[in-house]
Amino acid sequence: MANDITESVINVTASSLEPVKEYTAMERFLLSYPHLAAWKIASPFIVFFGTFGNVMIIVIMRRMRQGQSSNSMSLYFTALAVSDLLILYTGLPQVWMFRTFGFQLYRLHVSICKLIPFFTYSCGTGSTWLIVAMTMQRLMSVVWPHHKSFSCTERKVGLVIAMIATIQIGFNVSKIISYELINGVCDIVNEELWYYDQVIYPWIDVVITTLIPFAVLVIGNSVLLWTVIQSVKVARVMTSGRGDQVNTRRKKASTLTVTLITVSMVFLLLTMPMNTYFLIVNDISNEETIIQWASRSFAFAILDLAWFSHSAINFYIYCLTGSKFRNELKSLFCRRYPALERSKATSLTSGTTSFK
Repeated sequence: MANDITESVINVTASSLEPVKEYTAMERFLLSYPHLAAWKIASPFIVFFGTFGNVMIIVIMRRMRQGQSSNSMSLYFTALAVSDLLILYTGLPQVWMFRTFGFQLYRLHVSICKLIPFFTYSCGTGSTWLIVAMTMQRLMSVVWPHHKSFSCTERKVGLVIAMIATIQIGFNVSKIISYELINGVCDIVNEELWYYDQVIYPWIDVVITTLIPFAVLVIGNSVLLWTVIQSVKVARVMTSGRGDQVNTRRKKASTLTVTLITVSMVFLLLTMPMNTYFLIVNDISNEETIIQWASRSFAFAILDLAWFSHSAINFYIYCLTGSKFRNELKSLFCRRYPALERSKATSLTSGTTSFK
């Protein structure tokens, strides 16, 4: 979300300095420009761990596609990882270079000035709706399992991904139109475009990127959890509370509960604060004191770094909550075969072949 194009939003020089006085410890901390240290220290870590995590997701999904009869969900995970990589590399590096070395990447060419905000916003919204699409596919697979082979084919998943990408490109094409590089400054010159980008667009963005997706995720996850819990109850009745079937379904329900709660909470906590910030920032008076400016700059840095962290954390969520993902990760580092090939090898050694 943040880039040097939005410098005009946070770098408002205090119009009147406060009279000399004894500052509190917190005020001295804020006046030491901690937001600069936050950008310099946190950005490389986010990019490094985000790059490693998303590349590993792509590799593991490729292995899992070789080991499954259906790889439609793997396409979603791969597309999400690619989108998150684009967010990290179009947003954070140029901010880090400016904060650390004073080098402004967008000054190199007008195309960079236009493409940095375009890709950051487009991929941010696209990643959100990919999560929504994955949740809805899981929901359809559980609620209507007999229609899974019809509704969750690779071709249809590819069309959904293409549709999400097309809509987000169209929604954010205004970023390409609005920004211009004039006298080494990347800014919006046209007043009407400025009003749309700074006043109207943030409201549209928070609805499309945060409010609607979160509502869909909460409803979809609630229905999915209810369905899985009911499945466990049915299995308990059918087996009189005994047998591996109940234990297996209970384990799946527990894992699914943790995964859904984690994904939903991480999505809400890391993205909504930043989107909400842009709704109120334009109402801030230009006559704020130096302490108010320092406080807002620090808050902006923390919120924006948290927003970028959402594109770096998915791999670690999958490792924490997904046993299948962890097993495939272990097999990768142990140089074992993908899932299907391991299954075939096991079947052949036992004298049988499994097609399940």
